[in-house]
Amino acid sequence: KVGNDRFYDYVKKFGFGDKSGIPLNSELSGDISSLTKSGEIFGANGSFGQGLTVTPLQLASAYSAIANDGKLMKPIIIDEKRYVDGRREKTQSETVGQVISSDTSRQLQSMLVSVVENHYRAAKVDHYYVAGKTGTAQIPERGRYSAERTNHTFAGTAPASRPQFTLVVKYEEPERQWAEETAMPVFHDVMKFALDYYGVEWDKQ
Repeated sequence: KVGNDRFYDYVKKFGFGDKSGIPLNSELSGDISSLTKSGEIFGANGSFGQGLTVTPLQLASAYSAIANDGKLMKPIIIDEKRYVDGRREKTQSETVGQVISSDTSRQLQSMLVSVVENHYRAAKVDHYYVAGKTGTAQIPERGRYSAERTNHTFAGTAPASRPQFTLVVKYEEPERQWAEETAMPVFHDVMKFALDYYGVEWDKQ
């Protein structure tokens, strides 16, 4: 219903297909060129992630935008520079753009919370609402997608009502079949540690 052109525009707005501009020369842009080809099949495949490549950083940025009232921020790798003469130079945050409306971001965030609360209970963290989703991606080989080999991710934010952390866990070709069995438990443990370590206020009793 969205159509290929509009879908492609939103994929671009979220930062996919472009480098974010972080000061690391190893950053990749990913490939969303399939969405520019004619034929509805490319948009249909792209809607659930096939035919595209994205980086974990892009995925983290996109989830952060959903949690941040629809605002996409430029990722920061270096928090602060400290010079020998004692000067400190703090890296300033920079808004890339308003990807979706704040109302749409709240709806998406609520949907992601519902997924965790009702389906992905291993990702739940006591006293916090978590917004997240698994990804189990078939690996392309010889012009088609493998029936056995997959990459796994779990991406999410917490606490969902006042997001403080975005976390993406990725496994390349793990022995198990689904991200629920690999990336999700690690997401839970790392997110729980971060929330506890920084003493983030509960948003769930």
